[in-house]
Amino acid sequence: MKTRFNAFSVVAALVVVIVALSGCSSTSSLPGGSTGMELGKQLMGSFGDAGSILSSITDSGSAQSAISQLDAVGVDLDQLAKTAGDASPEAQAGLSDMVASQIPGFTEITEKAYAIPGVKPVVKPSVDSLLSKFAGF
Repeated sequence: MKTRFNAFSVVAALVVVIVALSGCSSTSSLPGGSTGMELGKQLMGSFGDAGSILSSITDSGSAQSAISQLDAVGVDLDQLAKTAGDASPEAQAGLSDMVASQIPGFTEITEKAYAIPGVKPVVKPSVDSLLSKFAGF
């Protein structure tokens, strides 16, 4: 699984670069000095964190432990969404494209976790909440 996560990280980094080159650059300043690039990095970090948490699940016990970590990612996404709401239309479009490109990989990691006996009923509410928050971008 570590190899898969590393590949996920590489894809995430490439998406950040693509978004930066397509208009989500540091020129799209936001309140508080944030930039479209910084928002993209934070969003990719949230995908990476959630994927890493899900990849670490080995049984229903570790799934139970993962809930608080997944919910913490959700809190971070709530804060990021507030900041992104003030972003330029170009930055918002870049974030939306970024989410669309990451959902398939995130879904693959989620399905692997769900395949472990007893895991799906434990983490599905938290995963569904994260997917809803990601979709808000």
